[in-house]
Amino acid sequence: MHRKILLATVLGSALWLSWRWWNQPVTAQPAASASGFVHMVAFTVKKDVSAQGLEEVITDGHKLLARIPSVKGLWIGRPAERATPDVAVKDYDLGLLVLFENYDGLKAYLDHDLHQEFVRRHKGKFDRVLVYDFVDRSRR
Repeated sequence: MHRKILLATVLGSALWLSWRWWNQPVTAQPAASASGFVHMVAFTVKKDVSAQGLEEVITDGHKLLARIPSVKGLWIGRPAERATPDVAVKDYDLGLLVLFENYDGLKAYLDHDLHQEFVRRHKGKFDRVLVYDFVDRSRR
């Protein structure tokens, strides 16, 4: 039951962030309508990881992952203090949401040297990593 609530909360958050992304004014970045593949990750850190260690993951997420060419949008951070009443799950320490045009964009991201560097630097900090990928069918 708890995993279903977590999944519903993570999916709901991703949909809301995607909606905000797709409805932003046009900027120098690629058109948001091209982003239809969503990659979400919920991380739970090991007990011995300090607050500074978690901040390093967040910093590297922006510094490394956001530079990968296939990334169309990236958000990374701790659970929101003010969240959806009665259903928001906060049993994770860090959330990551990345938007791509399609699966090929995700594949390029996963294989990219900057992603591999991020994994090398931080994989030992996590007890649990939950990954959710989905496609926005209304965009296809």
